[in-house]
Amino acid sequence: MKYIGIISEYNPLHNGHKHQIDTLRQSFDDNIAIVSLLSSDFLQRGEPALLDKYARTNMALEAGVDIVIEYPAFFCCRSAEDYADNAIYLLDKLNIIDYISYGTKINDIVSLKSIAGILIEEPEGFRKFLRTFLDAGHSFARAREKALIDFLESSQNDAIPSIMRSSNDILAIEYEKSLLRHKSSIRSFPIKRVGSDYNDPKADGKYSSATAIRNEIFASPYLVGPVRDNVPASSFKILTEHTVQHDFINFESFKNEIFYALLSHTDDALQDYPNVNEGIEHLLKKYVIGSSSVSALISSCTTKRYPSTRIQRLLTHILLGIDNTMLQEYKRPQYARIIGCSNKGILSGLFEKSSIPIVTSLRKFYDSADMSVKHLIDFENKVCDIYSKHEYKESGQIQSEFSVKVRI
Repeated sequence: MKYIGIISEYNPLHNGHKHQIDTLRQSFDDNIAIVSLLSSDFLQRGEPALLDKYARTNMALEAGVDIVIEYPAFFCCRSAEDYADNAIYLLDKLNIIDYISYGTKINDIVSLKSIAGILIEEPEGFRKFLRTFLDAGHSFARAREKALIDFLESSQNDAIPSIMRSSNDILAIEYEKSLLRHKSSIRSFPIKRVGSDYNDPKADGKYSSATAIRNEIFASPYLVGPVRDNVPASSFKILTEHTVQHDFINFESFKNEIFYALLSHTDDALQDYPNVNEGIEHLLKKYVIGSSSVSALISSCTTKRYPSTRIQRLLTHILLGIDNTMLQEYKRPQYARIIGCSNKGILSGLFEKSSIPIVTSLRKFYDSADMSVKHLIDFENKVCDIYSKHEYKESGQIQSEFSVKVRI
């Protein structure tokens, strides 16, 4: 049996995700165990998830995933590079993953690996071009794209802009970089993305983006039409059942907490958070008072130098209390918590081979853990409490992380 890792958000799990899962099963004659490393309640781009991690875990299991492992918010709410690197680190430490599978728009593994190698090694010619474009005032992402175009042979140049501007391909490159960096034996199994691009805002056909599906959900109080057409029946059932006791969540759910945090911090205090430099704290303080929504604040602060995703992550770091001191203290995930499993029999390999603890009972593990690990668990529990306070329609329904019964 082969173990295949998917680094996922499933926000929500849609037909494109189901296509990936089904393609893997067909490609390996179903002789596989699919392991999803699932982002917690706050995601890589900094935004809160539409549904909590347990509802998304159920979507994954119903769609054909075998094991779901929690990707804690502290590690996944990062830049694409850090997000990918922590994910690969965790999967590699399981010592059982044979492949990682990711969606890609270009589906050209040779080009993805070639670019990853350049970005890891940073040969002098590439660095020279990069410095030139950074000095010219380009954002890092655009400077890197232009440096690659000038450094690579002309036959590859035409593909660079589409690769470096595709969210799926950017993450694919970061996964390949991390596999190289960790000298991992895990191999890649890319699958071409079907349907709309990652960030397409409008629903189209049956393979719309998660962004478009979320837009449809918030545009209508009823889950009909485009939502039902773009997710598996099992996901639609979970979405429908979710509305009974829960609200769907977006950034606006946390408007009051975010605005209060910004207004109560001094400029100097804001500098304690990661990536607060070049005067970005002044932008936040300037626009928070006149902004009517979190999205308006993000839009006002977005510039060529400060992309919207950077603003989103910064706001989430401030909301959750992820400061520079924490980042320096906790470098890597310290355990792998199982939050869903459809077949207990395939867990034995994880327990036997993993070089980090495999957690099925959070309370039992917490009681025996050292203080450093306890602090990481305490932080993740706090994140989930902050999220749950807005997700549940009645506060009496909120459960602590220690009392949640996971699906194993």
